Amino acid sequence: MKIFVSCGSSNNIDEMYKYKSKELLDILGKSHDLVFGSYDSGLMGVSYHSFKNNIIGVSYKIYDEYTKDLNLSKKINVDTLGESIDNLIKESDSILVLPGAYGTISELMCSIELRRTINDKKIVLYNINNFYSSTVKIREKCLIKYIMKNLLKTIIKN
Repeated sequence: MKIFVSCGSSNNIDEMYKYKSKELLDILGKSHDLVFGSYDSGLMGVSYHSFKNNIIGVSYKIYDEYTKDLNLSKKINVDTLGESIDNLIKESDSILVLPGAYGTISELMCSIELRRTINDKKIVLYNINNFYSSTVKIREKCLIKYIMKNLLKTIIKN
């Protein structure tokens, strides 16, 4: 299975997030393939070093020099955020969301919308130390306010 790991690339992240993510990624990395944003830093770097099989990297053309030393099975260069997210999701069978910032939130929201409208890829939100509790609350608000109960309950599982 090809798993798109959506996560942050910043090294400025609490070590606890790295430790907890690595525990899970080391298990997944033994028997699955990685699809990720092609950076060897932050949780992306933890992901990269945890997977032992095929690694598919999607990165912006303007950052090509930062990805040249990565050992990738397949490399996809893109120009825009939309192209990046499209390729990350297209290349994967399922999606794992770890702590991150704006890019990770964008990937999560696009993944949810694409699951709602186009595909049936499983999305796992790894809520380490309540990192995504506010995101879950937004989901709950949508469920109540916009009567999306049955749809979103199948898309995101706590």
